[in-house]
Amino acid sequence: ATTAWRRESLSPWGRCWCSLVIPGAPLPSLLFALVLLAAPPDEVFSGPQKGEKTPPFKVLDVSGPHAGKEFDYVSEWKGAPTLLCFIHELTRPGAQLIRRLDAHGAQNKDALRTIFVSLAADVQESERRLPVQIKAIDWRCPVAISVDGKEGPGAYGLNKDVLLTVIAARDNAVVGNWAIVSPNETDFP
Repeated sequence: ATTAWRRESLSPWGRCWCSLVIPGAPLPSLLFALVLLAAPPDEVFSGPQKGEKTPPFKVLDVSGPHAGKEFDYVSEWKGAPTLLCFIHELTRPGAQLIRRLDAHGAQNKDALRTIFVSLAADVQESERRLPVQIKAIDWRCPVAISVDGKEGPGAYGLNKDVLLTVIAARDNAVVGNWAIVSPNETDFP
């Protein structure tokens, strides 16, 4: 004699989970459904990946030593350890993470070159808006605007669906890359 499995014999919580699978299906299909629900989301990529080169690019410097001029920091830094933070959109949670990255960059300025690059469709509007944000966040590392607009430097292949792309490089090669969709200060790489 076999024991018949019936949905009605389950607790209300169990019946709720069983509604995710075909009614009358055995328990293994429920477990399979739970595994599918628990699958990690697809990894998000933005910018050059580990081992790839960091090509030079020009920015409009807003707060650094070349303020008001177009400049290429990657070329000037000649392969020194570098942190490039591309800001696709500045949000409050993103600002908290940026503060921590900026503090780390300022504290280690002799060993780590750090720049924050704002990506904006309207460079002139961003140039007017950024000084207020720089003051509010209390940025100490250089802040610049990409002259390539909202997409950023073409050779970098930045993903417009992330809020921040943080790239760590040494000898003009990527050693770490973080595409941050929903930033918070615990994301500090």
